[in-house]
Amino acid sequence: MQWVGEEKLAEHGTLLDKALESPAISRSMFDAVLASKSLLAGDAPDSRDQISLDDTLLPIVIDERRPPSLRALALAALTPQDDDLTLPRLEKLLASTDLLLRIEAVRSLRAKPSPEATQLLRRLAEAESESMLLRREAIAGLGAKHITIRPHCP
Repeated sequence: MQWVGEEKLAEHGTLLDKALESPAISRSMFDAVLASKSLLAGDAPDSRDQISLDDTLLPIVIDERRPPSLRALALAALTPQDDDLTLPRLEKLLASTDLLLRIEAVRSLRAKPSPEATQLLRRLAEAESESMLLRREAIAGLGAKHITIRPHCP
């Protein structure tokens, strides 16, 4: 992947897109593909900033045809404060059946300063029907915001 980008082998650019279709793509392979695509687009390696990276990542995150594992990787790399990563988009990701994608959505939600985001974290933390992993992420988000929840007592 690195070779395709560094040598500007645009004729192999479709291979980069195919690599993103793999449901078993690793984080390091994902990063290599993004870096190679950036180099093919003419970006200087030193000048690739988070804003241009976010512009590449968000379409992957919201594309429901992509494997959930890839979408979760993209969401983990996306700046949570990105204006286009809206609360409705995060709520849609939370409705997924894929636990990893949902956990990454909660992690992004934790960085949102809005009262609506805090309320959503609270609902997730208190939902006994939710996965314990998801609830823990929500509780960590509330803790970071210095918000306590009361356990349900019979």
